[in-house]
Amino acid sequence: MGRDLYRKSELEALAAKYAQNVVTHKGFRPEDLPEIAQNQEWKQASPGQRDKACRTIRDMARALLIRAGYSRDIVYRNIP
Repeated sequence: MGRDLYRKSELEALAAKYAQNVVTHKGFRPEDLPEIAQNQEWKQASPGQRDKACRTIRDMARALLIRAGYSRDIVYRNIP
């Protein structure tokens, strides 16, 4: 597998934006973020690279929301 699509700092920023959106928009996915959807590297990435990036963003967003005081059960229900 090639290099990762995003650096850690980029993933942290995307996770924070995703966390904000998933709280207010039911069914929101990491791929729905404009920063991802309009990224040329994202469009050219393999499905495995995309899945890995989305999984990492979801994991980071869950941790952010739980640290912010959201119920663990609700977080995991909204971010499967």
